[in-house]
Amino acid sequence: MTKEEKIKEAWESIGYSLNDISRFKSETFNETGFVNFSVEFKYLKKEIYHPENFDFISIRFARPKSLKGIENNNGWSLMSPDFLENDKLYFLCDNNIPIHGIFTYHKLTETFLGNFQDVNEKIPTHYQEIRLPKPPIY
Repeated sequence: MTKEEKIKEAWESIGYSLNDISRFKSETFNETGFVNFSVEFKYLKKEIYHPENFDFISIRFARPKSLKGIENNNGWSLMSPDFLENDKLYFLCDNNIPIHGIFTYHKLTETFLGNFQDVNEKIPTHYQEIRLPKPPIY
């Protein structure tokens, strides 16, 4: 599913009808799902508008709470061997389902090796680099 489809799905799940894609792509929406309520509020049905369902960044801009983290896909990147580095640690997902374990990538063989589950049984679709914390100062 694409980012745009997820945004559309989130708005529709709270009863906001996005009848055609051209309206959905209008300047009142942005790439993180926020909508300019001063323009779009008239299209929300009063019986489905509950402020607790929304994240607000100002009095004018809001989005469904389910879109929290869409800015960076909750830290996940689409699988692309061009961006993976040798011997770094990664978490992996297969179609939005985490693959249990910690994995390293080997460019030469273009494979992952893990400590808990054989990743070769799965087809990773997303990865997230594990960044080791800095050591304590004292």
